[in-house]
Amino acid sequence: MSLTRLLAVAAAVLLLAGCTATEATPTPSTSATAQSTPSPTPMATPEAPTASAIVLSLAGLAVVDSAGEAIREAAFTDPDGVLSLLDELNDTEPGVTDFTPKGFTSYQWPDVAVNVWAADTSVVVTSATIAGLPVRTADGVHVGSTRADVTQLLVFDVGYDEDGDGTSDWFGLEPVTVDKGTEYIGVGITGDTVTKLRAPDSDFRDI
Repeated sequence: MSLTRLLAVAAAVLLLAGCTATEATPTPSTSATAQSTPSPTPMATPEAPTASAIVLSLAGLAVVDSAGEAIREAAFTDPDGVLSLLDELNDTEPGVTDFTPKGFTSYQWPDVAVNVWAADTSVVVTSATIAGLPVRTADGVHVGSTRADVTQLLVFDVGYDEDGDGTSDWFGLEPVTVDKGTEYIGVGITGDTVTKLRAPDSDFRDI
Protein backbone atom coordinates (compact mmCIF):
# COMPACT_ATOMS: atom_id res chain seq x y z
CA MET A 1 0.00 0.00 0.00
CA SER A 2 1.31 3.42 -0.88
CA LEU A 3 2.03 6.04 1.68
CA THR A 4 -0.68 8.29 0.24
CA ARG A 5 -3.38 5.61 0.72
CA LEU A 6 -2.25 4.86 4.30
CA LEU A 7 -2.56 8.51 5.21
CA ALA A 8 -6.08 8.64 3.73
CA VAL A 9 -7.22 5.59 5.72
CA ALA A 10 -5.78 6.98 8.95
CA ALA A 11 -7.55 10.28 8.43
CA ALA A 12 -10.88 8.51 7.90
CA VAL A 13 -10.45 6.47 11.12
CA LEU A 14 -9.68 9.61 13.11
CA LEU A 15 -12.72 11.39 11.68
CA LEU A 16 -15.05 8.55 12.64
CA ALA A 17 -13.60 8.34 16.14
CA GLY A 18 -14.19 12.05 16.73
CA CYS A 19 -17.84 11.91 15.82
CA THR A 20 -20.35 11.40 18.72
CA ALA A 21 -23.80 10.01 18.20
CA THR A 22 -26.63 12.27 19.35
CA GLU A 23 -29.31 10.38 21.19
CA ALA A 24 -32.84 11.68 21.52
CA THR A 25 -33.71 12.84 25.04
CA PRO A 26 -37.14 11.56 26.07
CA THR A 27 -39.62 14.39 26.65
CA PRO A 28 -41.50 14.05 29.93
CA SER A 29 -45.28 13.87 29.62
CA THR A 30 -46.98 17.12 30.51
CA SER A 31 -50.29 15.45 31.33
CA ALA A 32 -50.71 14.93 35.10
CA THR A 33 -52.27 11.75 36.34
CA ALA A 34 -55.84 12.45 37.27
CA GLN A 35 -56.40 12.24 41.03
CA SER A 36 -59.65 10.55 42.04
CA THR A 37 -61.75 12.55 44.56
CA PRO A 38 -63.33 10.39 47.27
CA SER A 39 -67.12 10.73 47.63
CA PRO A 40 -68.24 12.37 50.90
CA THR A 41 -69.60 10.00 53.53
CA PRO A 42 -73.35 10.58 53.96
CA MET A 43 -74.25 12.07 57.35
CA ALA A 44 -76.57 9.94 59.44
CA THR A 45 -80.00 11.57 59.87
CA PRO A 46 -80.73 11.98 63.60
CA GLU A 47 -83.83 10.17 64.75
CA ALA A 48 -86.76 12.32 65.79
CA PRO A 49 -87.24 12.29 69.59
CA THR A 50 -90.04 10.07 70.84
CA ALA A 51 -92.60 11.35 73.33
CA SER A 52 -92.31 9.51 76.64
CA ALA A 53 -94.46 11.47 79.12
CA ILE A 54 -96.30 14.71 79.81
CA VAL A 55 -95.09 16.88 82.68
CA LEU A 56 -97.61 19.17 84.38
CA SER A 57 -96.15 22.26 86.02
CA LEU A 58 -97.48 25.47 87.47
CA ALA A 59 -96.57 27.18 84.20
CA GLY A 60 -97.91 24.72 81.62
CA LEU A 61 -97.64 21.34 79.90
CA ALA A 62 -94.49 19.80 78.43
CA VAL A 63 -94.21 16.67 76.31
CA VAL A 64 -90.82 15.12 77.12
CA ASP A 65 -88.66 12.30 75.77
CA SER A 66 -87.15 9.44 77.78
CA ALA A 67 -84.29 11.71 78.92
CA GLY A 68 -86.74 14.32 80.22
CA GLU A 69 -85.96 16.79 77.43
CA ALA A 70 -88.94 18.85 76.25
CA ILE A 71 -90.18 18.06 72.74
CA ARG A 72 -93.19 20.37 72.82
CA GLU A 73 -94.38 22.88 75.42
CA ALA A 74 -97.48 25.00 75.96
CA ALA A 75 -97.82 27.70 78.61
CA PHE A 76 -101.09 28.23 80.45
CA THR A 77 -100.88 31.90 79.44
CA ASP A 78 -101.29 30.71 75.82
CA PRO A 79 -104.78 29.14 75.58
CA ASP A 80 -104.47 28.44 71.84
CA GLY A 81 -101.14 26.70 72.42
CA VAL A 82 -102.58 24.43 75.14
CA LEU A 83 -105.59 23.50 73.00
CA SER A 84 -103.38 22.90 69.96
CA LEU A 85 -101.09 20.60 71.93
CA LEU A 86 -103.96 18.52 73.28
CA ASP A 87 -105.61 18.43 69.85
CA GLU A 88 -102.43 16.89 68.42
CA LEU A 89 -102.17 14.31 71.21
CA ASN A 90 -105.81 13.21 71.12
CA ASP A 91 -107.58 11.49 68.25
CA THR A 92 -111.00 12.82 69.22
CA GLU A 93 -112.57 16.27 69.19
CA PRO A 94 -113.20 17.70 72.67
CA GLY A 95 -116.62 18.35 74.07
CA VAL A 96 -117.17 22.07 74.53
CA THR A 97 -119.21 23.70 77.31
CA ASP A 98 -119.70 27.44 77.43
CA PHE A 99 -119.74 28.89 80.93
CA THR A 100 -120.29 32.48 79.83
CA PRO A 101 -121.74 33.65 83.15
CA LYS A 102 -118.53 32.49 84.84
CA GLY A 103 -116.33 33.90 82.09
CA PHE A 104 -114.77 30.74 80.65
CA THR A 105 -115.24 27.89 78.18
CA SER A 106 -114.44 24.27 79.03
CA TYR A 107 -112.99 21.76 76.55
CA GLN A 108 -113.23 18.12 77.68
CA TRP A 109 -111.31 15.09 76.47
CA PRO A 110 -111.61 11.68 78.19
CA ASP A 111 -108.51 12.25 80.36
CA VAL A 112 -108.28 16.02 80.73
CA ALA A 113 -110.41 19.16 80.77
CA VAL A 114 -109.16 22.60 79.74
CA ASN A 115 -110.84 25.73 81.07
CA VAL A 116 -110.09 28.79 78.96
CA TRP A 117 -110.51 32.39 80.05
CA ALA A 118 -109.66 35.39 77.89
CA ALA A 119 -105.89 35.21 78.40
CA ASP A 120 -105.09 32.15 80.47
CA THR A 121 -105.91 28.50 80.94
CA SER A 122 -106.18 25.83 83.62
CA VAL A 123 -106.30 22.07 83.21
CA VAL A 124 -107.82 19.28 85.26
CA VAL A 125 -106.28 15.84 84.77
CA THR A 126 -108.40 12.86 85.85
CA SER A 127 -106.34 9.95 84.49
CA ALA A 128 -102.82 8.57 84.82
CA THR A 129 -102.39 9.14 81.07
CA ILE A 130 -103.34 11.65 78.41
CA ALA A 131 -103.72 10.09 74.97
CA GLY A 132 -101.71 7.10 76.20
CA LEU A 133 -98.79 9.13 77.57
CA PRO A 134 -98.13 9.06 81.34
CA VAL A 135 -98.83 12.47 82.87
CA ARG A 136 -97.08 13.54 86.08
CA THR A 137 -95.68 16.47 87.98
CA ALA A 138 -91.94 17.16 88.22
CA ASP A 139 -92.04 15.33 91.59
CA GLY A 140 -93.55 12.26 89.94
CA VAL A 141 -97.04 12.67 91.40
CA HIS A 142 -99.78 11.33 89.12
CA VAL A 143 -103.34 10.13 89.25
CA GLY A 144 -103.02 6.87 91.15
CA SER A 145 -100.26 8.06 93.52
CA THR A 146 -100.92 7.52 97.23
CA ARG A 147 -101.61 10.11 99.91
CA ALA A 148 -98.22 9.25 101.42
CA ASP A 149 -96.52 9.95 98.06
CA VAL A 150 -97.93 13.47 98.23
CA THR A 151 -97.61 14.37 101.90
CA GLN A 152 -93.93 13.38 102.06
CA LEU A 153 -93.21 16.22 99.66
CA LEU A 154 -93.07 19.92 100.51
CA VAL A 155 -96.74 20.63 99.90
CA PHE A 156 -99.26 23.33 100.63
CA ASP A 157 -102.20 21.98 102.66
CA VAL A 158 -105.29 23.56 101.18
CA GLY A 159 -107.23 22.41 104.20
CA TYR A 160 -110.30 21.33 102.25
CA ASP A 161 -112.04 18.18 103.47
CA GLU A 162 -114.09 17.21 100.44
CA ASP A 163 -115.64 14.03 101.85
CA GLY A 164 -116.08 15.22 105.43
CA ASP A 165 -113.95 12.50 107.03
CA GLY A 166 -111.81 14.95 108.96
CA THR A 167 -108.79 14.63 106.65
CA SER A 168 -107.63 17.20 104.10
CA ASP A 169 -108.29 16.07 100.52
CA TRP A 170 -106.52 18.83 98.57
CA PHE A 171 -102.83 19.69 98.61
CA GLY A 172 -100.67 22.00 96.54
CA LEU A 173 -97.35 21.23 94.85
CA GLU A 174 -94.86 23.89 93.78
CA PRO A 175 -96.63 26.59 95.88
CA VAL A 176 -95.87 30.19 94.97
CA THR A 177 -96.93 33.22 97.00
CA VAL A 178 -98.57 35.90 94.87
CA ASP A 179 -100.28 39.20 95.64
CA LYS A 180 -103.68 37.53 95.98
CA GLY A 181 -102.59 34.51 98.02
CA THR A 182 -100.99 31.22 96.88
CA GLU A 183 -100.88 29.46 93.54
CA TYR A 184 -99.92 25.79 93.15
CA ILE A 185 -100.59 22.52 91.36
CA GLY A 186 -103.70 21.17 93.03
CA VAL A 187 -103.67 17.51 94.03
CA GLY A 188 -107.08 16.04 94.83
CA ILE A 189 -107.24 12.85 96.90
CA THR A 190 -110.14 10.46 97.37
CA GLY A 191 -109.55 8.08 100.26
CA ASP A 192 -105.81 7.53 100.01
CA THR A 193 -105.43 7.82 96.22
CA VAL A 194 -104.79 10.82 93.99
CA THR A 195 -107.74 11.21 91.62
CA LYS A 196 -107.17 14.72 90.18
CA LEU A 197 -104.39 17.11 89.24
CA ARG A 198 -105.34 20.73 88.64
CA ALA A 199 -103.03 23.50 87.44
CA PRO A 200 -102.74 26.27 88.05
CA ASP A 201 -104.84 26.13 91.19
CA SER A 202 -105.07 28.83 93.83
CA ASP A 203 -106.02 29.73 97.36
CA PHE A 204 -106.94 33.39 97.70
CA ARG A 205 -108.55 33.16 101.13
CA ASP A 206 -106.00 35.64 102.48
CA ILE A 207 -107.48 38.47 100.41
